[in-house]
Amino acid sequence: MHQPAFWKSIPIRFAILVMLMVVPLLAVSLSGQRLVLRVFDQVQVLLGHTVERMVPVGNLNNLLLKSVMPAHDYLMYGDKAMAAELDGIAGRIDGILADASRAAFANPTDQALLAHVREEWQSAHRISREVLALPYPMDPALAQRRSLQIERHVQHALDYLDTLSDTTLVQLAADWHQAQSARGTQTRLVLASTALAVLLAVLASVGLTQMGRELRDNEARFRYLARHDPLTGLDNREEFKQRLDMEVRRSERFGHPFSLLMVDIDQFKQVNDTHGHPTGDEVLCDLARLLRGTLRGIEPAARYGGEEFAVILPETDLHGALTTAERLRAAAAGMAVPTQNGQEVAITVSIGVATFPDHGGDARTLVAKADKALYLAKRNGRDRVEGGTGAASGFVSRARDTERV
Repeated sequence: MHQPAFWKSIPIRFAILVMLMVVPLLAVSLSGQRLVLRVFDQVQVLLGHTVERMVPVGNLNNLLLKSVMPAHDYLMYGDKAMAAELDGIAGRIDGILADASRAAFANPTDQALLAHVREEWQSAHRISREVLALPYPMDPALAQRRSLQIERHVQHALDYLDTLSDTTLVQLAADWHQAQSARGTQTRLVLASTALAVLLAVLASVGLTQMGRELRDNEARFRYLARHDPLTGLDNREEFKQRLDMEVRRSERFGHPFSLLMVDIDQFKQVNDTHGHPTGDEVLCDLARLLRGTLRGIEPAARYGGEEFAVILPETDLHGALTTAERLRAAAAGMAVPTQNGQEVAITVSIGVATFPDHGGDARTLVAKADKALYLAKRNGRDRVEGGTGAASGFVSRARDTERV
């Protein structure tokens, strides 16, 4: 069923659901009873105060979640436009924080929580600006450290906002109880109002429960996006680096080898220039599907950046890694990606291989060695697998008859 646009806003939905609880009191106020009018006045003030507090809190929550993405996207793709996007988000956050410091959050507890939110946001904003000022690409370890610092400050700010929301809801419950206790002697009218209020409260509770599920779903989606590439669905660079560090520690502990593949689509820029970015995106997605379908479940693949992918092969020595890499290279050479004008684009990939501990005892060295092997594969003609000290025997492929990219 199509929902109106305003219903998608959580603060507005919250205000409407709270209002449903007090509509019976509005009907009672029409009876002209002075006592009921006083109750209604109290509830009206309560509702206005609650909406005045919850709307900025909800907006801040959404904007803080979005504030992580400009620095993240810049680390992934080097897009300079992310600086302007961050400035826009920062302006809105600063404006809300300035307005929120007024009467609606006047008590010392609220002010202290807002001060913590402001402090954590300013730290996250400062680090994001520093990241956007760095040259791209940057040192992977520095990029990971700065990204984690941004996420940590934003999460702290969100935690303080959650505490502020809980404080608001507790105060709402206390004020609501006080308003209800002021009911007069108009028994029939009060009983009728109470019955209607119970019914509407049940309906509102159903709505609030659904809203809670949506918030949990949004949180799960945010966590998914923080770990996965949004285009291909593979692990993103940060998740890959964590997995690689874990595999280094595990293999070092048990004395087992593992291998790393760096896979790069040959002449990918020509695909975008000739057939457009939608076709380029489809090539990336098709290669991601090929990786998922070819590799074992214990062999995670990640989009490392642009048209470059990374694969971790646990419990795999150099010979096994070269065999797997050749299988991937041959499968990629058999791909034909349809374009928007009805043509097909044939692609090839070059793959660099490095093995722990032969080529390095830490994650940074392994990535560097695999990148060096990948560069060698590119220099020696592309559509190749390179690993160790040279090309794998028999792994140099011939040019395809279909369109080469």
